[in-house]
Amino acid sequence: TPTVEGREAAVRQVEMKLVHNSPLSWALLTLLFVAPAFGITPQVTLALSSTSGTAGNSVPLDLVLSTTGIQPAGLQWTFQYNTADFSGISVVAGSSATSSGKTIYCNSVSGTVTCLLAGANSTAIPNGIVARATLTLSTSTNLSRAVDVSNSFASSSAGDFMTSLGTPGTVTIPPTSSLSGLSCNPS
Repeated sequence: TPTVEGREAAVRQVEMKLVHNSPLSWALLTLLFVAPAFGITPQVTLALSSTSGTAGNSVPLDLVLSTTGIQPAGLQWTFQYNTADFSGISVVAGSSATSSGKTIYCNSVSGTVTCLLAGANSTAIPNGIVARATLTLSTSTNLSRAVDVSNSFASSSAGDFMTSLGTPGTVTIPPTSSLSGLSCNPS
Protein backbone atom coordinates (compact mmCIF):
# COMPACT_ATOMS: atom_id res chain seq x y z
CA THR A 1 0.00 0.00 0.00
CA PRO A 2 1.20 3.55 -0.75
CA THR A 3 2.52 5.62 2.12
CA VAL A 4 1.08 8.99 3.05
CA GLU A 5 4.18 10.65 1.59
CA GLY A 6 3.73 8.67 -1.62
CA ARG A 7 0.09 9.70 -1.86
CA GLU A 8 0.95 13.34 -1.28
CA ALA A 9 3.72 13.17 -3.91
CA ALA A 10 1.30 11.65 -6.43
CA VAL A 11 -1.26 14.37 -5.76
CA ARG A 12 1.44 17.07 -6.11
CA GLN A 13 2.50 15.59 -9.47
CA VAL A 14 -1.09 15.72 -10.71
CA GLU A 15 -1.43 19.27 -9.36
CA MET A 16 1.64 20.35 -11.32
CA LYS A 17 0.05 19.03 -14.50
CA LEU A 18 -3.19 20.83 -13.69
CA VAL A 19 -1.45 24.20 -13.80
CA HIS A 20 -0.79 23.75 -17.51
CA ASN A 21 -4.20 22.38 -18.49
CA SER A 22 -7.87 23.12 -17.83
CA PRO A 23 -8.02 23.51 -14.04
CA LEU A 24 -11.63 22.46 -13.73
CA SER A 25 -11.46 19.21 -15.67
CA TRP A 26 -8.17 18.12 -14.12
CA ALA A 27 -9.22 19.02 -10.60
CA LEU A 28 -12.37 17.00 -11.01
CA LEU A 29 -10.35 14.14 -12.45
CA THR A 30 -8.06 14.25 -9.42
CA LEU A 31 -10.96 14.34 -6.98
CA LEU A 32 -12.93 11.59 -8.69
CA PHE A 33 -10.23 9.16 -9.78
CA VAL A 34 -6.77 9.78 -8.37
CA ALA A 35 -7.65 10.70 -4.78
CA PRO A 36 -9.87 7.63 -4.12
CA ALA A 37 -7.29 5.32 -5.70
CA PHE A 38 -4.80 6.43 -3.07
CA GLY A 39 -7.31 6.37 -0.25
CA ILE A 40 -7.42 10.17 -0.02
CA THR A 41 -10.73 11.50 1.27
CA PRO A 42 -11.84 15.12 1.06
CA GLN A 43 -10.32 17.28 3.78
CA VAL A 44 -12.84 20.06 3.27
CA THR A 45 -16.60 19.81 2.88
CA LEU A 46 -18.80 22.72 1.83
CA ALA A 47 -22.40 21.75 2.58
CA LEU A 48 -25.35 23.90 1.58
CA SER A 49 -28.29 23.90 3.99
CA SER A 50 -31.86 23.16 2.92
CA THR A 51 -35.06 25.02 3.71
CA SER A 52 -38.62 25.58 2.59
CA GLY A 53 -40.29 28.66 1.18
CA THR A 54 -43.11 29.98 -0.97
CA ALA A 55 -43.00 31.09 -4.59
CA GLY A 56 -42.12 34.75 -5.06
CA ASN A 57 -40.31 35.02 -1.71
CA SER A 58 -36.61 34.85 -0.84
CA VAL A 59 -34.97 32.11 1.22
CA PRO A 60 -31.51 32.01 2.83
CA LEU A 61 -29.25 28.97 2.45
CA ASP A 62 -26.06 28.73 4.52
CA LEU A 63 -22.85 27.24 3.13
CA VAL A 64 -21.21 25.39 6.02
CA LEU A 65 -17.50 24.52 6.13
CA SER A 66 -16.41 21.38 7.93
CA THR A 67 -12.90 20.01 7.85
CA THR A 68 -10.75 17.21 9.10
CA GLY A 69 -7.24 18.21 10.08
CA ILE A 70 -5.88 21.50 8.77
CA GLN A 71 -8.32 24.39 8.34
CA PRO A 72 -8.28 26.12 4.92
CA ALA A 73 -7.26 29.76 4.48
CA GLY A 74 -9.02 30.20 1.12
CA LEU A 75 -12.04 28.66 -0.61
CA GLN A 76 -13.70 28.70 -4.02
CA TRP A 77 -16.97 27.14 -5.16
CA THR A 78 -19.81 27.49 -7.66
CA PHE A 79 -23.54 27.52 -6.90
CA GLN A 80 -25.57 26.09 -9.79
CA TYR A 81 -29.34 26.39 -10.00
CA ASN A 82 -32.19 26.19 -12.50
CA THR A 83 -33.21 29.69 -13.61
CA ALA A 84 -36.81 28.46 -14.00
CA ASP A 85 -36.84 27.74 -10.24
CA PHE A 86 -34.99 30.81 -8.95
CA SER A 87 -35.19 34.34 -10.33
CA GLY A 88 -32.24 35.76 -8.43
CA ILE A 89 -29.41 35.07 -5.99
CA SER A 90 -27.14 37.14 -3.78
CA VAL A 91 -24.22 35.87 -1.70
CA VAL A 92 -22.58 37.40 1.37
CA ALA A 93 -19.76 36.22 3.62
CA GLY A 94 -20.75 34.22 6.69
CA SER A 95 -19.54 34.56 10.27
CA SER A 96 -16.67 32.04 9.91
CA ALA A 97 -15.36 33.99 6.92
CA THR A 98 -15.58 37.44 8.47
CA SER A 99 -14.10 36.31 11.80
CA SER A 100 -10.97 35.19 9.94
CA GLY A 101 -10.66 38.44 7.97
CA LYS A 102 -11.82 37.01 4.63
CA THR A 103 -13.76 38.76 1.89
CA ILE A 104 -16.09 37.13 -0.60
CA TYR A 105 -15.87 37.86 -4.34
CA CYS A 106 -18.61 36.42 -6.56
CA ASN A 107 -19.30 36.42 -10.29
CA SER A 108 -22.79 35.61 -11.58
CA VAL A 109 -23.74 34.17 -14.93
CA SER A 110 -27.25 32.92 -15.61
CA GLY A 111 -27.74 29.82 -13.46
CA THR A 112 -24.32 29.94 -11.77
CA VAL A 113 -22.50 32.02 -9.20
CA THR A 114 -18.79 31.38 -8.66
CA CYS A 115 -17.37 32.68 -5.38
CA LEU A 116 -13.86 33.12 -4.03
CA LEU A 117 -13.35 33.55 -0.29
CA ALA A 118 -9.91 34.97 0.45
CA GLY A 119 -8.07 37.60 2.42
CA ALA A 120 -4.78 39.43 2.65
CA ASN A 121 -3.83 37.14 5.53
CA SER A 122 -3.04 33.48 6.11
CA THR A 123 -5.58 33.09 8.92
CA ALA A 124 -7.36 29.74 8.86
CA ILE A 125 -11.12 29.77 8.32
CA PRO A 126 -12.87 27.99 11.21
CA ASN A 127 -15.63 25.44 10.71
CA GLY A 128 -19.03 27.09 10.44
CA ILE A 129 -21.00 29.30 8.06
CA VAL A 130 -18.69 30.69 5.37
CA ALA A 131 -21.39 32.18 3.12
CA ARG A 132 -25.10 32.83 2.93
CA ALA A 133 -26.89 32.63 -0.40
CA THR A 134 -30.27 34.34 -0.59
CA LEU A 135 -32.34 33.00 -3.47
CA THR A 136 -35.58 34.43 -4.83
CA LEU A 137 -38.06 31.71 -5.67
CA SER A 138 -39.75 32.04 -9.06
CA THR A 139 -43.35 31.05 -9.73
CA SER A 140 -42.23 27.65 -11.06
CA THR A 141 -44.47 24.74 -10.14
CA ASN A 142 -41.55 22.58 -8.99
CA LEU A 143 -42.04 21.60 -5.35
CA SER A 144 -38.40 20.61 -4.82
CA ARG A 145 -35.68 22.94 -6.14
CA ALA A 146 -31.99 21.99 -5.97
CA VAL A 147 -28.99 24.28 -5.58
CA ASP A 148 -25.74 22.47 -6.34
CA VAL A 149 -22.31 23.26 -4.89
CA SER A 150 -19.71 22.32 -7.48
CA ASN A 151 -16.13 23.10 -8.46
CA SER A 152 -15.08 23.46 -4.84
CA PHE A 153 -11.43 24.17 -4.12
CA ALA A 154 -9.58 24.89 -0.88
CA SER A 155 -6.07 25.97 0.02
CA SER A 156 -4.14 25.93 3.26
CA SER A 157 -2.41 28.95 4.79
CA ALA A 158 0.78 27.66 3.13
CA GLY A 159 -0.97 27.74 -0.26
CA ASP A 160 -1.25 23.96 -0.55
CA PHE A 161 -4.16 22.34 -2.37
CA MET A 162 -6.68 20.64 -0.08
CA THR A 163 -9.15 18.07 -1.37
CA SER A 164 -12.70 19.36 -1.14
CA LEU A 165 -16.26 18.32 -1.78
CA GLY A 166 -19.43 20.37 -2.19
CA THR A 167 -22.85 19.03 -1.21
CA PRO A 168 -26.12 20.51 -2.53
CA GLY A 169 -29.05 22.07 -0.76
CA THR A 170 -32.75 21.93 -1.55
CA VAL A 171 -35.59 24.38 -1.26
CA THR A 172 -38.95 22.67 -0.74
CA ILE A 173 -42.17 24.41 -1.71
CA PRO A 174 -45.07 23.09 0.35
CA PRO A 175 -48.09 22.32 -1.82
CA THR A 176 -50.85 24.86 -1.54
CA SER A 177 -54.53 24.14 -1.61
CA SER A 178 -56.91 26.46 -3.27
CA LEU A 179 -60.58 26.98 -2.85
CA SER A 180 -62.37 26.00 -6.04
CA GLY A 181 -65.87 26.90 -4.98
CA LEU A 182 -68.16 27.82 -2.13
CA SER A 183 -71.72 26.86 -1.57
CA CYS A 184 -74.18 27.42 1.22
CA ASN A 185 -76.70 24.86 2.28
CA PRO A 186 -79.62 25.40 2.66
CA SER A 187 -79.78 27.97 -0.12
